[in-house]
Amino acid sequence: YCYKDNQKIYDFVDLSEKVLEEFPKIVLFFTSLEPVDLTEKFFEFLQKYRQKVFPHFHIPLQSADNRILEEMKRKYTIEEYVEKIEKLRKIIPNLILSTDIIVGYPSETKQQFLNTIRLIEKINFNWVHVFPYSPRIGTECYRKYGDYVPYDTKERVREVIKISKFLGEEYFKQLCKV
Repeated sequence: YCYKDNQKIYDFVDLSEKVLEEFPKIVLFFTSLEPVDLTEKFFEFLQKYRQKVFPHFHIPLQSADNRILEEMKRKYTIEEYVEKIEKLRKIIPNLILSTDIIVGYPSETKQQFLNTIRLIEKINFNWVHVFPYSPRIGTECYRKYGDYVPYDTKERVREVIKISKFLGEEYFKQLCKV
């Protein structure tokens, strides 16, 4: 996310600030941000403009295991992810948070999957988009594991969906005072 103009590079935060300066009546809605996008500069931007930012953020987690994240070539650790979510919640107390999870990664053990479940519950996402791992020809993962997908991947998907529905319902009950 950047733009170059007259030798100056505007990053994602610069561009967001420019939009709000040019169009002061709008509210920004960030539909999907990677954890690496949540920089100190972005947090400072949120502090300054929090009333001009819709309080929903979709931030992909993928897995709650650092080894799997490394295999997936993700550029963050679980510890960094959790720290960034905590900062977001301090700045935006009414934060609505969703994420993506991939289950059934070829090297994912039952324990690693359970760690992901626990982190989903701990973070208390409002919604989880869950995807079963699918082999993709030409990727490093495919070269390493081929077509292998753990036998219980569908069961893992159902389990995450069940938790996601529960967390979402709990959130909406609070909104509706049910």
